[in-house]
Amino acid sequence: MIVAVLIFVATLACVLVRPFGVGVGFWACLGAGVALLTGVVSTSDVREVFLLTWDASVAFVGIILLSITLERIGFFGWCACRIIALCGGSVRLLFVNSLLLTALVSAFFANDSAALILTPIILNQIRILGLKREFSVFFLLSVGFVADAASLPFVFSNLTNIITAGFFGLGFTEYFQLFWLPFLVAVVASIAVALVVGRGVVTGRFACETKEFVVKDVLLFKFAWGFLALLLVCFFCEIRVSFVAFGGGVLAVLGGALRGAFGLKEALKDAPWGVVFFSLGLFVVVFGLKNSGALDGLAGVVAFLVEKGEAWAVFGVGGLAALLSSVANNLPADLVLNLTLGAEASQKLVAANLVGVNVGTKLTPVGSLATLLWLYVLAKGGVKVGVWEFCKFGLVMTPPVLALTLLALLF
Repeated sequence: MIVAVLIFVATLACVLVRPFGVGVGFWACLGAGVALLTGVVSTSDVREVFLLTWDASVAFVGIILLSITLERIGFFGWCACRIIALCGGSVRLLFVNSLLLTALVSAFFANDSAALILTPIILNQIRILGLKREFSVFFLLSVGFVADAASLPFVFSNLTNIITAGFFGLGFTEYFQLFWLPFLVAVVASIAVALVVGRGVVTGRFACETKEFVVKDVLLFKFAWGFLALLLVCFFCEIRVSFVAFGGGVLAVLGGALRGAFGLKEALKDAPWGVVFFSLGLFVVVFGLKNSGALDGLAGVVAFLVEKGEAWAVFGVGGLAALLSSVANNLPADLVLNLTLGAEASQKLVAANLVGVNVGTKLTPVGSLATLLWLYVLAKGGVKVGVWEFCKFGLVMTPPVLALTLLALLF
């Protein structure tokens, strides 16, 4: 057990710190390799994990490539400009509409796209409008919060969704039916709570003039959206589309480069190639914890909650997932709880876990990898958010939004 725990802690530390600037995929696979060499996991365990993760992870990379293409041709910037134009100078409307845009991007293009692509655009718009720092920081924190909270409705909206759907064998339609209501509640609750918490800063008016974004390549824009629509149809029809999604994403990027919309090297560099290796490697490491018996105590807690009744189980598992995410990052937390719940767990408990690891990630800055990268993007843009400032926001926002979203699972 000690060896398995040490491998997990060391791997997690390297994933969060990324020594020497090496990507997370390398460190996760290194940890998996050490686990295999030390006998913590077997080759059959690795094979099982691979079969659970590769398909949807490849599709996830394809979706991100599509979002990179749309960002490079100016679509998201155009959306931000349209939102400003529709606000009529109202800061409150700007705030609400921007969070709604974030929710839609997170749902259809994954939370990483919402946090990492929209943040620089919104940051730039804030500067153009000359809004105060107090509002700007609260605005950006709210965008980051919604990016994770709104990543519930589709399997590809978050890497945690991909892992969980694969582990429990949830089809695309089955998954959507389970999460469409929690998704709506999470979005509405996030915006409502943010408006209450930020009532002192989300106020006033701004000058409506701003630089107009133009979509650089209309043909590529139509292709990207048409292909996304095709993927959604395929997903709902339960057709395996991993290579189709990946191929479409690659074609979109290559098309944009060949048509001169953006540079191929830069676009491919920004693609999350390490996602597949990251999910595979980290899952193998967590599998080692299960094999060693390190998760037995957690299983006892879950069993106690289940005995108390459905409501206790849903709120208990969701809260436990949020706390684990805040300490050890949401992907390891999701993997640990998936293995703890077991393949025979009820759908509501599975959903409670996902709500906890998606909505409950903002209690600390280490809650999700998207948050860590998001903070890095803000720092590059000259906006520094302190640890206490971040935690204070998360401690106020997370409990009510998490509670309301978990409540939606009981209906």
